[in-house]
Order: sequence, then C-alpha cells, then structure tokens
Amino acid sequence: MIVSHQHRFIYIKSFKTASTSVQYALARHCGEGDIVTAIRGCRELEHLPPSYVSTNEIGGHLPWKKVREMVFPEEWHLYLKVVNVRNPWDMMVSWFHTKMEHLHEQVPGMPVTGMPTNFTEFVGWHLQENCCPVNMEMWLDGSVPWADFIVRYESLQYDINRLFRKLRLEYQGLPCLRPTVGKRHYSCYYDVATRRKVEKSYAPVIDLFGYDFEHGTCEERMP
Repeated sequence: MIVSHQHRFIYIKSFKTASTSVQYALARHCGEGDIVTAIRGCRELEHLPPSYVSTNEIGGHLPWKKVREMVFPEEWHLYLKVVNVRNPWDMMVSWFHTKMEHLHEQVPGMPVTGMPTNFTEFVGWHLQENCCPVNMEMWLDGSVPWADFIVRYESLQYDINRLFRKLRLEYQGLPCLRPTVGKRHYSCYYDVATRRKVEKSYAPVIDLFGYDFEHGTCEERMP
C-alpha cells in the first residue's frame, strides 16, 4: 500500500494481481513523508531509502476503507486512487497456488486436517468459509468501483504506462516479483461446479469489468 503526498496518489494492493510489482515501481518515486508498506522478504525494496518504508505494523493488503481512515478526507477525495483487478477465475487459481505453497512451508510433509488438498476442495473451502471472497473488499464499494484508476492484470503493461503518464512519473520498468511458477491456463483447473461457484461469488466484478471464462490449452504453461 502507498499513500504518496508528494505525487498525490493512493495505491491499494489487492491479492494476486501483480500489485507487489506495481507497488515497487511506484515506490521508486516516493519521498520522505510518503507511506510505503514493506514487502516481506523482498530484497528489491532494500534499494529504497529507509525513511520511505513504513516501519510500523501497517499491513500491505489493507482494504480501501481502512486506508481511508488513515488519511484526511480532503486527501482521500483529491488524491488519485489506484487498484489492480484480475479475472476472478484466473485470480482464484493463482490464490490456490499461493495458499498451497504457504501450507507446505508451515508444515512440510505433514497433512493438515480440514485444509484443502486440491483445487476443487480449495474453491469450496474458500468460498464457504470466507464471508467475503478474496479481493471483493479491495475492488468494490458495494456494487461499484471506488478507485479512480483501474489497472487490469490482463492489460498490465498498457495500464501502467497510462498510470505513469497520468501521475507525470518517469516509468523505469515493472519488475516481475513473486510469479506463480508452472501454472497451466486457469480454465484447466475448473469443472462445471467450481466454475459456477466462482461466477456466483464474483458476479458483481465479472459483470462490472466484463470478464468471461476463457478456454486455454491445458498443456500450456503460463509465466
């Protein structure tokens, strides 16, 4: 998350949308007095002066309502507010891989009772156990977007170029941080039931941003 008073923008980090890479690209231009939440385990941020990075316990993925409480009302209304979005079917697969990696890191070689072991179980577990599916409170205010500028994962480079021009910042490239390795096209993970579960849970996002369930080649490995 970034609150830049110098360049008058607020960046909210959503999950699994390349937000860490975008945060780093924007943080290069932040100065003293700006808030840039730390990226755990990210060596790239070591190049930033220490005063630029928040040293308190502010989380990196704060919902926009929480961030709004941290700034003055005039800042919230006058600053450009930015967030990344992603096709929910695609995002759910990336979220699955991340959660499975963390699970194995926490208990290597040990089964965890009640935790999902495959994608079908994961979708059911996540959408049943969570009152709010991941990113919904990051993307929407009720049924409408709260942000002034939307960066789509599907057109990431194009939208980042537009964002930097709008902020009048020099674009120095977008680092590839925390990629999902070895992931097939997201459609290969779904059956009819899991596809419909995601569609139902993310219906406002799918309708608002015009997302479709696309079919890809299952042998294809995505970067």
